[in-house]
Amino acid sequence: MMLNIGIHLDPPYLLASLIEKGRKGVVVRSLQACQISQPDDVKRLYTENFKGKIHTGLSAAELLVRPFEIEIGDSRYLEEAIAFQAEATSHLPAKEFLTVPWIKPNQKDKQKTESLLLTVPRESLRSHLDQCGALGFDPDSVSVVSTALCHFLQWKAPLLSNAFLVHLGSCEWTCIWVQDGVLKKSYCIGGGTEALLLTLWEDRKRIHLQKEIGNVARQIDLLQFKPHLNLHLAQKLDEMRQELSKVIHSFHRDAGQQPLLFTGRVDAFANFPEFLTYALAETVSLDKLDLFSAEEQKFAVGLGLALEQTSKRPLQFLKEEFFPRKNWRKLGLYGLSILGTSLLLSLGLLGLAMKGLEVRKTKMMASLQNSLEKWDADLVSKDPDTLLSHWVKAVETNTVEYPYIPRIPQTAEVLAWLSSHPLFQSASVGEVHYRLIQFPHIGALKDPYAAQVEIEFQVGETTDARRIHEALLKGDALVDATKEIKWEARRDSYRAVFFLKNRGPYVP
Repeated sequence: MMLNIGIHLDPPYLLASLIEKGRKGVVVRSLQACQISQPDDVKRLYTENFKGKIHTGLSAAELLVRPFEIEIGDSRYLEEAIAFQAEATSHLPAKEFLTVPWIKPNQKDKQKTESLLLTVPRESLRSHLDQCGALGFDPDSVSVVSTALCHFLQWKAPLLSNAFLVHLGSCEWTCIWVQDGVLKKSYCIGGGTEALLLTLWEDRKRIHLQKEIGNVARQIDLLQFKPHLNLHLAQKLDEMRQELSKVIHSFHRDAGQQPLLFTGRVDAFANFPEFLTYALAETVSLDKLDLFSAEEQKFAVGLGLALEQTSKRPLQFLKEEFFPRKNWRKLGLYGLSILGTSLLLSLGLLGLAMKGLEVRKTKMMASLQNSLEKWDADLVSKDPDTLLSHWVKAVETNTVEYPYIPRIPQTAEVLAWLSSHPLFQSASVGEVHYRLIQFPHIGALKDPYAAQVEIEFQVGETTDARRIHEALLKGDALVDATKEIKWEARRDSYRAVFFLKNRGPYVP
């Protein structure tokens, strides 16, 4: 079971939608709204023992949408690849703007991935988080209103993949065009429904109080509206309806005729959606205005924000310096738990290793005592540590290296040394002779191994040859400077003969 709260900040209101997603699908648990200045009732949803996640969304006015396509299949590093290529094609300064990809697999070509690059100002995101903090919650994710409305539409009308949707918010109207279930375009009309109510109050302030204007507006049927009785409201209505018509016509120019749906405060006036679409009958299909219930229309953004985070690739703007503080705390606790578990496992492994060492020591001492009984009975009676110390000294005293194990560098080592030596990089090596001059054999087991290398090479400058000669005289990891080094300058080349160092003795 997964609990998610979508909180829509739509001044002067705060709308919260609590959903639960389980095996039976999505269930709406609670829908609550309040004044932002008095959020105590809604706070109970996310402050009293709430163990789910909280999600909010930025205004569509802060959003820049760009289509982007990349030739790469679905992989773990898809988002990183898109972000890297998108940064190279963007002219916006990364310090001031944050870009997040919204990924949609290409149905026609599986090797290509379509996505939208959603860009918001970092300052707007910072202000939004400050506002959330003032209201007493720290969101787990931040999306945008536009994508939240897309997810709400997919949830309520999964078969309606192409549509125009207008959310009549209090402070702004959000218009989106959804194509194949994905956001195509987004536009924001400022002012919102509260601006209309304010103009109505300008017309009626001598008759009604401002707090009564909401009830008065719901009684006004806009299809029978008389402009001369409400001049300010009529002017504002005409202005906003024209702005909405421009947006829908711009969508229609690219998409053709599509269904038009409304969410938000559709009940602010009687026949509000019908009035707004009066001049759009030839542009949009108006047969789906009653697709949502009244509560679903009002809480569409909050529901969409919560639903979005249950999808496969949810949108998340809380990245980089905006990474949620609560997640840092969770990571800290997770890290401490891993550290504690590692320490316990380490102590357990150390204990097992010590126990195994004691068992091996006991077996070794038993074997050693059985062997020493034949040679020195007095040693057998001594304590184990003294017996072991005596045995180690005896082994060290009688250490004799096997004479036939070669201790000279191998030919491959010499060739690798020549190819990687910085002084020979500018030289052209002509011949390399590797000779075994001396070695132990029957009758002379103590004779050491002695390997000699003869190199003939060419260099462009005399100074380079001099440096090579000086390096050989000094010796290094392979060259034995204590033995004779022959150097011969010929007409067009140089010849060097030197001995190789032997390795240290082998452990018996």
